[in-house]
Amino acid sequence: FNPVVSAKEVDDFEAKYGCSLPDVYRAFLLEIGNGGAGPSYGVFPLEAMDNGFDLGKWPEYINPSKPFVFTESFNDTSMLFRGAPEESDFSSVEKYNQAYDDWADENGEELQIEYWDKHSLDGAIPICHHGCANRSWMVVSKGPEYGNIWNDDTPDNGGVLPESTDGKERIKFEDWY
Repeated sequence: FNPVVSAKEVDDFEAKYGCSLPDVYRAFLLEIGNGGAGPSYGVFPLEAMDNGFDLGKWPEYINPSKPFVFTESFNDTSMLFRGAPEESDFSSVEKYNQAYDDWADENGEELQIEYWDKHSLDGAIPICHHGCANRSWMVVSKGPEYGNIWNDDTPDNGGVLPESTDGKERIKFEDWY
């Protein structure tokens, strides 16, 4: 485990990000460690997450002060293929494949960014990396999902979904860990 943090550091974090950490997670930071050993690649320290093969500061898109908008699994992949050519419009598979490749080269990155934006986990903080940019997030904004752990599987076009285990549809940090 990493060294623990002080109550002042946790208070400063909450004030900076306009959020409130769940009591069990707060106790983990104060009494066990500021991240370290845990599921998959371990628990992230406060304000840190995976960055390539290392840890780095959070990117700007993480905003724990905003409301968390999800209450059930969400995955809208339809936007990833908006405007894509239809195979039935081509006289051969080769012509379709070329048209699709051209379309993907021109539109793919923009549509992927739109997909990620629509699945944004505002109101939550990243707590763990599972590989290939798939992460667990903990909801820290007040609302019905407060304290629950959610998975972000958007890198694999799997959307966002609540973490579950042992027959529980929702789990908190203590169940997840």
